[in-house]
Amino acid sequence: WPLRLWLCGMDYYSHMRETLTAAAALLLLQDPRDPYRKSYDEELLMFVTDQNDFTGEQVLRDLQTGAVNMPPMCTNISNQDFSDIPLTTILTNGAGWYKDPATGKPMGKPAVFRVQHGKRYRLRIIQAAGSWGLKVTLDKHRLTVIALDGYHIRPEVYNALIITPAERADVILHANQPAGNYWINVATLAGQNSPAVLSYVGAPDVSKMAAPDLDLGCDWGVTRPDALDSRNVSSVKAAPWVPKPPPVTRHLVLYLTQNSDTTRNKSAVLGAKAAIPGMPSYLRPQTGCPKLFNGNDSQYCWGISWVVYVDPESNLQDADSRMPLLFPGAKPSNTTYIQQIFYGDVVDLIIINTNTMAHPMHLHGHHFWVLGTGYGDILNKDGAVDYSKLNTKDPVYRDTQPVPHALVGAGDFSSVGGGGGGSSSSNADSSISGSSDSAATGR
Repeated sequence: WPLRLWLCGMDYYSHMRETLTAAAALLLLQDPRDPYRKSYDEELLMFVTDQNDFTGEQVLRDLQTGAVNMPPMCTNISNQDFSDIPLTTILTNGAGWYKDPATGKPMGKPAVFRVQHGKRYRLRIIQAAGSWGLKVTLDKHRLTVIALDGYHIRPEVYNALIITPAERADVILHANQPAGNYWINVATLAGQNSPAVLSYVGAPDVSKMAAPDLDLGCDWGVTRPDALDSRNVSSVKAAPWVPKPPPVTRHLVLYLTQNSDTTRNKSAVLGAKAAIPGMPSYLRPQTGCPKLFNGNDSQYCWGISWVVYVDPESNLQDADSRMPLLFPGAKPSNTTYIQQIFYGDVVDLIIINTNTMAHPMHLHGHHFWVLGTGYGDILNKDGAVDYSKLNTKDPVYRDTQPVPHALVGAGDFSSVGGGGGGSSSSNADSSISGSSDSAATGR
């Protein structure tokens, strides 16, 4: 099973096989030079994951064959799709709630965080779910966010935090309310809730609390001004001591595509953009998904600019196994993007999401600056990046950034914008103007 090491906000995890069901462990190393150390008295760890009654291999096979009943979209939130797989429950530090199938009543127990009135706590939130984005709120308390993915930001106070898989957030919690028990809502953006409890010293026994509300409804996922939505961090500024982005040397544009969605594959505008100079390897868009092992068409596959990555065959293992390109002996397939960059290059990467689901992106072994996220044109008429709309002065420095979902309009998915940026590698989000897609820019 993979071991997760949390080193000042960094982690190690497995990308192979059972990421949905694997066990995990945490190891926290405190920074003796932490500039915010005097802002809190103690630390708390909040490890959040989703729990499912199936393995990752099972759900992928069911998605490819069309056997999965997709979770319903919330039509009042721009037809936003929150996940490709059903959800059993959410676990916080190993505890959580679910509905009894027979009665519909809440079953389970909450994780409990003990606090003392008057103290301040650094709450390290680790989003380790395999698929679902989550929204975290704390009844009658506000959250001061001081770091994202282990790098400090200028402190900002929020009532809620929206965080997607692989992201981490450090917040300062002031225990300034009357002694009691307070719900910590940990819910999907579709409103499926599995709350924990903040329990003050001297509060009644947690077991005496009334049953929690496990269904908060689709309105729960609506982003409001008092929430930090990690899908759009344009308003967040890095702390003064965080490294600044160096001057850019080149930029790339990538599209996140669901190749089984033939409606969007037929978009003439986006399809043409996928083959313009600057796209990796100038690969032409594909139609549909690769064949399954049994020769049938797959009904589910993600692509980069409509090209589906296929693991290369490795001659280091048996014939039934496949290994990533970085392993010795592996050879790239003819559908593998290969983009050569040189040591010292600073690449602005513009990622445009053409789907109704936000998608967390990260780049192995690198961090990047998020120069902009949201909806609107980032590329000018000549295809160059319009830096007047981006933050190159004090952008947040991260290793994971969700690309916002596309907005569904009445017309074709035809209007695109982006974002980019990161030194020697980059990841980010921005969006498109007009009717549809979203994007991000990183350096």
